[in-house]
Parts: sequence; C-alpha cells; structure tokens
Amino acid sequence: MIVLGIDQSLTGSGVSIIDIDGIIEIDGIQGKQLIKSTKKGVKRLIDIKNQILVLNDKFKPDYVAMEGYGFMTKGRAFELGELGGMLKVMFTELGKEPMIIHPSHLKKYITGKGNADKSIMLMGIYKKYGIEFDNHNIADSFGISKMALDIMLARQGKKNRKDFNKEEWDVIRGYI
Repeated sequence: MIVLGIDQSLTGSGVSIIDIDGIIEIDGIQGKQLIKSTKKGVKRLIDIKNQILVLNDKFKPDYVAMEGYGFMTKGRAFELGELGGMLKVMFTELGKEPMIIHPSHLKKYITGKGNADKSIMLMGIYKKYGIEFDNHNIADSFGISKMALDIMLARQGKKNRKDFNKEEWDVIRGYI
C-alpha cells in the first residue's frame, strides 16, 4: 500500500510517498520532496500540479492525503485555496479522491497536542519515527502520509484501538 501525502503551499509544497516500511525511492527519485515554482499566478498553480502529477505517475500511490485548510491562513488564502481545490479535482479525476487531514488532527496525532507549532512538529516526527527533516512542509507531508496509512490500515481491520496510543486513536477513529 503506497500513500502520497501533500502539505500544499504556494512557496514550497511538501510531498512524501511512503509504504508500510517508510519513505520509498524509485529509480533514484526519493519519495520526499519540496515542490517549488518560480512562476506566478495561475502558471504557478499549473507548475505545482504538473510536478505533483509526475510524482503520482512515477510512484503510482494507492491513496492520496492532503492537509486541510487552516483557519489562521494569512496572505494568499485564495490562491492557496485554488491550489488545494485544483489538486483535489486532479486526484479525484484520477480515481484517487484525496483524504483531507485537518491540521489540528495531524498535530495531535504526531505530538499529542492539536496546537503544536512547526518546531514541535519537527521534533515530534523525529521522536515518533526517528526521521529528521529540515523543512516543515516535507515533515508535515510525511506526517500526513503516515496518518493516512494508519487510517487505511484501521479501515481495513489491519490495525485497531490497541495499536494506537490514546491521542492517536482519538484522531484516527474520526476518520474510519
């Protein structure tokens, strides 16, 4: 089971592709990347979409998960919404309607608290999985993909309540 997790951003979208054993690599392409674009406006949205589509075509994930919108988003909220909407439509048209992971759920799943800041998330992922990231968007995409994988395993009956701590289960059960 391969899961593609996306923390979409206009300045650097984190993408992680994992299986049950962790981040995967195919033909020298690592399943963790920061997607950037030097373009502006709609051309930037298309560029980001195309870069993510290349990874989708290369890794052929079974499931896709994306971070939901944060209510505290500042700046280019409309453009960010357009990016998220475009990716949702793209994946749905490809037959992979994305699972949307709410930011506070991801934070609680990783750190036990739904309001953890970026540095706490980086530390939480390191403590939980032993993987160090130097970019919070890639780290979040990894957390999204791990959480989505656990949700899918729980939906399929391959994991249950006893496989999770209390905070993890509080979040997971809302998705199954």
